[in-house]
Amino acid sequence: MAIGNPVILGTATVAGSGQTSLAFLTSTSVPAGSLIAVSFAGLSAVSISTVSSVSDTGINTYTTAAISGGALSDKIDVELWYVANANLVPSSTTMTVNFSVSVGGGFGALISAAYVAGVATSLPKDQTATGSVTSASPSVTTGALAQASEIAIGAAMAGGSVTVTEASVFTSLVNTVTNTYQCVADYSITSTTAAVTYN
Repeated sequence: MAIGNPVILGTATVAGSGQTSLAFLTSTSVPAGSLIAVSFAGLSAVSISTVSSVSDTGINTYTTAAISGGALSDKIDVELWYVANANLVPSSTTMTVNFSVSVGGGFGALISAAYVAGVATSLPKDQTATGSVTSASPSVTTGALAQASEIAIGAAMAGGSVTVTEASVFTSLVNTVTNTYQCVADYSITSTTAAVTYN
C-alpha cells in the first residue's frame, strides 16, 4: 500500500501566559492502522514550555518523535509526537496537548495533527534532525533513509525578521501566526534513500 497524503485533523492556537493545554475536535475520523502525527510549537519570553503528553481521550498512546528547543532571546520549543498503527479515532474526538505552564512574559503556542495511511505499522520512525538557530535561512538534514518510500514530516517556529519558507520538495500542512510568531508543519513523500533537508 502506497503512502497517502496526510489528512489534517485540526489545529488550535493560544496567545497569553498561564496556559497548560490546547485542544480541538478532530474534523474527520482516522482509519485504524494509520499513523497520527501531532506537532507543537510554543514560545515564552521567560521559560521553555515543553509537552508532557498528547491524548485523543485514551484511544491511542502517543510518543515523542523529535524535540527541538533553544534558549534564545525567546524560549522556543518545537516537538513532534506520533502513534503508529493507530486505533480508529471517530470524528469529533477531542485531541489534547498538555504542556508546562509559561512563567510570565508573552506566550504563544500552536498544535496541529494529521493522519497518514500506508505507513509501516511497526517502528515507522527512521531518521530525525533538529536545530535551533538565529538564521534567516534555518535548515536541518537527516541521515540517509532506510528505504526509498517514506514520509518526512517537519515543523518549525520563527519570529522577528525570520520567515520560514518550505523547500520545494515539502508541501505545507499548516502555516499560521500566533503572537507574531510563524508556525509551520509540512511533509514530503520520498522516493529515494537520500538524506532529507528541511527548511
